Amino acid sequence: MYAHRSRSGLCKHYRSGSNRRFYWPSGRLGQIWKGLLLTAGFSESEVNRLFANLEKQVRFAAAQALTKTAQDAQAEVRRQLPERFTTRTGWLAKGIRVRAANKTDLTATVSVLDQFMVLQETGGIKEKQNHAMSVPVGARSYPKETLPRSKWPSSLLQKKGYFIAPITGKSLTARSQVKGNYRRRIHNKPNVVYHKDSARIKSSDVGNMALWHRRGRRRLPIDLVYVFKDKVSVDPRFDFRKTVMQVARERFSNRFVEALKKALATAR
Repeated sequence: MYAHRSRSGLCKHYRSGSNRRFYWPSGRLGQIWKGLLLTAGFSESEVNRLFANLEKQVRFAAAQALTKTAQDAQAEVRRQLPERFTTRTGWLAKGIRVRAANKTDLTATVSVLDQFMVLQETGGIKEKQNHAMSVPVGARSYPKETLPRSKWPSSLLQKKGYFIAPITGKSLTARSQVKGNYRRRIHNKPNVVYHKDSARIKSSDVGNMALWHRRGRRRLPIDLVYVFKDKVSVDPRFDFRKTVMQVARERFSNRFVEALKKALATAR
């Protein structure tokens, strides 16, 4: 047996009497009789089968890469949540979901289940539904506290010392005079006073109804607990789409190469 390089590639030749037999790299048998060359090749069905198998592996790799890229984006969005919002539970992170791609549907999606997060992405005005929105000002003992039902306005109003009254111009001055409850008054800003929880009573809140707490029998001191508003302006700070697109651009190529190598190595 000896090897010979032909135009079609490297062939293995076997001597057998007056004839010489050889095998092409494809495994097909050809023969030479008295100077006549019989060539071997692929049939159309075999070519179709090879390309069909290759397409199958490519689609499988693409589905794997899309799914893993979506999972990468999901992880990055969840990681950034505490940087953008005051998260008090894991509820919001659990709402970031992924739908995997497959060979017949090469689409992987990253979605947010909570409808209220749409305004956090786009920004806009949140308006009241059936009743005014209660915005916590001094209701929390610390910033990340999850308000229990016992601290909701309806529950607090059942307790002694809590009442509803409008915020007036006099309220701004009165709040700044309560020692130990409010921080120093901001110079040159007489209508902005810091509350003990770093919340502010703004001049724009004048006219809104509020929930107050009187600590003792005297008129003062009193604490502002909730402000009731018909609408609230929401600034866009989620950056969900930007984060997902950035992860897709950075990681999909590597994910696809890894998945394709694995698919071809394990193909049957």
